[in-house]
Amino acid sequence: MYLIAVGLGALVSFETLILFRNRFYTLIKATVGLLNGMLADVSDEEKQKLLVAGLGKVLSNLFLVLLLVGLSISCFLIILYGYAFTQNLSLTDLDFESTAFYLSLAVGSIVPFVPLMMKKSESGYSESARLLHQMILDNQNLGKFLLQLEQKIFLKKENYEDASAIIVSGLARAGTTALTTQLHELGDFYSLSYANMPFLMAPNLWRKIYNPKHAQKTERSHGDGVEFGLDSIEALEEYFWKSQLSYSFIVSDSLKQHQINEDSAEAYENYQKLIRNASDSGSVYLAKNNNMMLRYESITDHCQNLKVILLIRKPLDHANSLLKQHQRFCKMQTEDSFVLEYMNWLGHHEFGLNQKEFRFDGQEPIGSEKESIDYWISIWTNYYTAVKKYLGDNQITLIPYEDFLEDPKMVFQELKGELGLPLQEQEFDKFVPKKSELPKPTSPQKLEEADRLYNEIVSKHSTIKKGLS
Repeated sequence: MYLIAVGLGALVSFETLILFRNRFYTLIKATVGLLNGMLADVSDEEKQKLLVAGLGKVLSNLFLVLLLVGLSISCFLIILYGYAFTQNLSLTDLDFESTAFYLSLAVGSIVPFVPLMMKKSESGYSESARLLHQMILDNQNLGKFLLQLEQKIFLKKENYEDASAIIVSGLARAGTTALTTQLHELGDFYSLSYANMPFLMAPNLWRKIYNPKHAQKTERSHGDGVEFGLDSIEALEEYFWKSQLSYSFIVSDSLKQHQINEDSAEAYENYQKLIRNASDSGSVYLAKNNNMMLRYESITDHCQNLKVILLIRKPLDHANSLLKQHQRFCKMQTEDSFVLEYMNWLGHHEFGLNQKEFRFDGQEPIGSEKESIDYWISIWTNYYTAVKKYLGDNQITLIPYEDFLEDPKMVFQELKGELGLPLQEQEFDKFVPKKSELPKPTSPQKLEEADRLYNEIVSKHSTIKKGLS
């Protein structure tokens, strides 16, 4: 009976800690937040305010954690005291030294963790992984410090030559992920992948700790059949731009067009070199970045080796896909707030609860009727109206989404010839998207305007000349 009491006491004690585990997580995040405040590049007065506020959070949470630990120990002792009382013994009479005691203690301590370890998250991230992401990605100054540390350690080791960079861009749901993934599989590219998460600003340091060789692929949360694994590349470089620009282009309802200065452009090229150093191979930097056109005008002035592949999709199909994803992600983010946190960290505001429209210079707000297909048609029209003026540049290549679906082999042959990309020859199966009934806009004039713009852009600028259909 005594050993059962020991096991029960340990179980209740550790179950108490697990029940209130978020208090430990809060303390950890507050401690890292204090470090983030110490690294802030602000005036002494502002830093003092940050540190006082941060220290207050740490001390208050530390006090609560100590109370919780005390409660946990008390639970264990109360159960042992109850056993001793029923047996007319004192606590000093109990066995605290035998192997059986420690075995019962260990079993009782482990059992509460079993359900926690078996619990699966909707987003695919364990509680420990979520905590690590929150610690690193929620603290902008820590990210900047890690990037400076990377540069000091790794950039001076080798005299890097300037390499070319390929950015795949466009509105979300235009096939940017599929095209980027196929390019990466066919060519000699290097890029950020999910294996770099959450240490996006320290790819080399993180690789020394975590470097998975094999990655099982699963369907991504968009529900569109696109699979990803730890070695899959995605739109991860935007975290660099958010940090570099101190979130200045992100406002309450939109992502604003902005200018990149020479220092930021140089930092971007150095960042690419760090990613190359952390990669096993690759001669050309490759990234997907749907926000790139907001800074295209100035970044291409400074980065002459940068090329953009821009995708365009028929307006109503595109708007319908955006609307469906918006509804899907609003539901997911309501059910799991980590999905919303994750997308905010990476600057993904294309749809979901924190959706923000692109706001190019001179454009007015579209409105807030996000459940209407008209809203998403307007999103499409504003975007492609703004980027149309760049389509004659020799640093940008336009690919119609429909041609990519119909004949991907031809698309890659055109890209290989026009951009000189190091692509291997490969046969592709024609991709047949799921058919769905398209909603009718309440304003047919908006759709007519968008269709005219689509036909004009594709007829004048499409790399794939058969895309005129």
